[in-house]
Amino acid sequence: MSFELNKEQVKARFLDPADNFREKIFSLEVRHDPLTGWASLIYSGMGYPPMNKPYMEELRKGSDTCPFCPGNIEKATPRFPEDIISGGNIRVNEAVVLPNIRPYSQYSGVVLLSKSHFIGLDEFTPGLVTDAFTAAQSFARQVVKHDPKACNLSIGWNYMAPAGATLSHPHIQVNLGIYPVPAQKSVGDPSEKYYREHGTNFWEELIDKEKKLDERYVGTIGSTCFLVSFAPLSRLFDLLAVFPGKSCFLDLDNADLRDLSTGLIRAFKDLREHGFYSFNLAVRSAPDCSEHFFCHARIISRFTFLSPGTCDRSFMEVLDNQMFSRISPEEVCRSLKKYF
Repeated sequence: MSFELNKEQVKARFLDPADNFREKIFSLEVRHDPLTGWASLIYSGMGYPPMNKPYMEELRKGSDTCPFCPGNIEKATPRFPEDIISGGNIRVNEAVVLPNIRPYSQYSGVVLLSKSHFIGLDEFTPGLVTDAFTAAQSFARQVVKHDPKACNLSIGWNYMAPAGATLSHPHIQVNLGIYPVPAQKSVGDPSEKYYREHGTNFWEELIDKEKKLDERYVGTIGSTCFLVSFAPLSRLFDLLAVFPGKSCFLDLDNADLRDLSTGLIRAFKDLREHGFYSFNLAVRSAPDCSEHFFCHARIISRFTFLSPGTCDRSFMEVLDNQMFSRISPEEVCRSLKKYF
């Protein structure tokens, strides 16, 4: 094993006005991601904050102005040119792939998961999510066939407003282009460097190590491995779904997509248990087959708290790239394991 999962304790001192200004010591832990070096601060004893929740019944109501609702989709959403996608869009059962009217890349698609305007976290099914990923994969394959240079793939899911979704109607975004997104390079480049220097795949070693430690290893569905991140990128929840032996999203078969979806449904149960109703998901994929990288998905919780709804991101995350978590990854893993 060519890397260590190291933790360092840091102590801060202050005089507490709630205790007659006696000196108090606040402990936190510094962790660095073993691949990228990202730093995360792990707070102790903070627990889950009082979260703001929307009025769900209002969100459930469809809208005459929602372009993704039945009756609007045919007249209010764009279509792909025939030379890119034959027929203008892609359909897999209820899932539909449409062009993003505000493109984020040269080939930018939106995958609608369902005809329903709102789906609660406890209402998703493995079939519904699998169809969406299958449609996204079909779109990516057709784009790469049309333009082989557009092989850098980014898949993202903003679920609900705290995660950046402008519409409650559930949808996933799929972008392809010549250049990879920065986050793909931030994990792809060090993965390649690690393989070059050590002759082994970092992700394979990570899975083996986490299984042996059994502190952040959640479980395996099919061949898809679920791990809580050692150095989280979220204040409360950061889960990885890793596909061993497969570096590109286009290499995943139907069983892989079903296993991913099944794991996500179980993760949604844990999110619901702790009062979450919003998340971000991203898929990291190499542009082609490679020995140094494993394709993986990452899901983090998003939330607002206090009043009138404070964002869960501050200058630390947005500008300093300094992540911190109120809950230890090991505690998150213990909670998740109930559902795996």
